[in-house]
Amino acid sequence: MTVPVYPVDGPDHAAPYPSRPSRRSRAGVVVSIFATAAVALTLGAVGGYAVGSEKGVAAASASASATRSTLFSSAVSSCGSPAGAQFGDGGRTLTLRTRGAERHSSGMSVQDLRCILAKLGASDAVISRMSATRALDGMQDGQWEGIRASWTYHPDDGLNITLTMN
Repeated sequence: MTVPVYPVDGPDHAAPYPSRPSRRSRAGVVVSIFATAAVALTLGAVGGYAVGSEKGVAAASASASATRSTLFSSAVSSCGSPAGAQFGDGGRTLTLRTRGAERHSSGMSVQDLRCILAKLGASDAVISRMSATRALDGMQDGQWEGIRASWTYHPDDGLNITLTMN
């Protein structure tokens, strides 16, 4: 019986103890540790900036929303605070109702409505669409400069408009 002899330096030979890394490979490990730390710090800084900027955007959005909601109240008050104007959603929604043909119908005059829409900067296109709406048209909508409008019309009930901040 013969005993097989395997070469010590062959590709299948596994040393019983790990070899000591050369100076060159230790330097590579140190560089990769510093590179990983630099990437982590950069991502942390970018992430912190993103969170901080989201807070800044939210604050700016809240400020703009407050400014716009005062836009609704100032437009209504500058037109004499007519009946048929109702605020909702903390001032972010304004509902406007005009008088209809029915005797029990209440609301503002068309002149008061035009005054409020002019103070809000409503576009001529949206006002024209409101004026041309028929009862059969159902719910209509339009928008201008950060304000979204939806409305219905019926001769008995008048024009009912809901304005919301975008």
